[in-house]
Amino acid sequence: MEIKIATKAPPHERMSKLDRTSYNVSYKPKIITQKILKELNEKVTKEAKILDCGCIDGRMLNILEEQGYTHLAGCDIFRHPELPSRFPFKLRDLNKDALEISKKGEQFDVIIATEVIEHLKNPYHFFDQAHQHLKQDGLFILSTPHQANVYNRLFFLFTGETLRFAKEKSNRAIITQELIERCAEHKFEVYKIEASHTTIPFFKWKFDWPFHATANSLIYFMRKK
Repeated sequence: MEIKIATKAPPHERMSKLDRTSYNVSYKPKIITQKILKELNEKVTKEAKILDCGCIDGRMLNILEEQGYTHLAGCDIFRHPELPSRFPFKLRDLNKDALEISKKGEQFDVIIATEVIEHLKNPYHFFDQAHQHLKQDGLFILSTPHQANVYNRLFFLFTGETLRFAKEKSNRAIITQELIERCAEHKFEVYKIEASHTTIPFFKWKFDWPFHATANSLIYFMRKK
């Protein structure tokens, strides 16, 4: 079931169905989550084995469970105290560790990483592990701030850094579409890229514009080769 956004409602009233989940999801994750759910509903069954990398407190896992998905697991560099114990979980450093939760060589139908890869020192290792632990034709879905949108390009022209790097000190890599495609080379087919939404810097105005050039984040949908 696709979660629809009312076209004329203000941002804080949109995605009302996600508002009624057990997790309070803010505007940006709602847009990203909606697009991921739509893709999953079209591509996999409710019995698909799904791993959420960088699951934090279980935001994505909770929503997937409420949408009817039954085989869910998470991993992160630490265990958040609010992560529900019903979800299989393992401590994992995505810069160097294998993506195994319950057994060696474990494989998944879907691996998701929302707003994670920009925090990694070694995104190539993460892609290698995702490829190794996905079943044939499995889906690898990740979102990351769009460091090359027009606002970041202008900010970089005058300051020498992007807006995201200036604000988020935990970011470790400037992730661009070219870097994603290079990491995916020979491992994944990048079959679709979607924009999340547009935020006008400094004013914080939000618009549901589907344009890559102004997008706050990009969502990459990949299939294992």
